[in-house]
Amino acid sequence: MKHYDAERLNDGTATHIFYVDGFLRQANHTLRRLMIEAFPTIAIERKLRHTVLNFKRSFDSNEIIISTLRNPFDSMNSICGYREIDPLDINEIKLYLDHYLYLHEYLLTNKDNIIFINFNDIIKNPIKILLFLIKKYNIKEYDIEEYKSLSETPFFTERYEDGSYEHNKTSTFENGHKLNWILESDMYKEAKKIYDRISTEAIKLEDTI
Repeated sequence: MKHYDAERLNDGTATHIFYVDGFLRQANHTLRRLMIEAFPTIAIERKLRHTVLNFKRSFDSNEIIISTLRNPFDSMNSICGYREIDPLDINEIKLYLDHYLYLHEYLLTNKDNIIFINFNDIIKNPIKILLFLIKKYNIKEYDIEEYKSLSETPFFTERYEDGSYEHNKTSTFENGHKLNWILESDMYKEAKKIYDRISTEAIKLEDTI
């Protein structure tokens, strides 16, 4: 099967076809890379689009659907840093909040057919996620030995001089306090409410062996 970074096309030999996506800045790419490198016989065919349309297409194709989850404030904060958006640009940020709401409303409606994985688990518990997927989907071929040493530290990270880890340097925006205004906006409150509801559906890794 052809492998394009965080995408692997099915040449007819894939044992499982996944679709892994979610809102922007939620470690979607990281989770895809983790799965592709650990599971040589799976396919993740669709590109990251963060859209309802791509989720619908995946449902129509009977793909195994995984969605990442992240607190909307942290997602907006990361977007500001990554895309160099002024955190005080109300109109721009409201566009992203609207996108977040629309996507998560759809995901919540279809929650019974989606596996949800929290951003923090992707970063901090990669080995447990792999073990969960192996067990749930009876994945026979895998190589997770090289990831076992990472089970106590975040995956695909940069380590700073002080020993701390970060998903990547743009995932936390240093001027995030300027974004605090969204906490009082009705749109954010609705996004947070949906996130709180949908996050109860996320996989629990506590019991993963």
